[in-house]
Amino acid sequence: MTNQPRRGHGPAGGQFRPTARPDATGLELADEVTDASEQKREERLPHTLAELKVLCEDAAKLAARGRTHFDADWGAKRIGKNIVTEVGETATRLPASYRADHPELEWAFISGMRNRVVHVHKDTDYGAVWDAIAVDLPHLRQVLGL
Repeated sequence: MTNQPRRGHGPAGGQFRPTARPDATGLELADEVTDASEQKREERLPHTLAELKVLCEDAAKLAARGRTHFDADWGAKRIGKNIVTEVGETATRLPASYRADHPELEWAFISGMRNRVVHVHKDTDYGAVWDAIAVDLPHLRQVLGL
């Protein structure tokens, strides 16, 4: 283990940084990986939309209990955070073309909210979580026809 570079040292500063290497056709492998990932997202679109539908239904059930219940019940807050997290994660699995077809939705905000809830969990703004559950997800559901 002593021969292992310490974090922050080495050519990539201790971070994994993939590099694109040309293959025999002259195309960069990174572009092929991106194209393959996007194709996989296209193939899984019905499944991903079904996942979003279930999450929106769960959010509607939580919102139906009301804000007072949400504010008073730590379990409801945890459920709300989980729904927001899963929606943000699931939205990243939508194909770029699908997201481009729905510019009225703030895709960066959706994934950013997920990141905020996951990485700043002890300082979570539960008002923002409630707004996502009660306002933003019903809008997303309507726009996407879920």
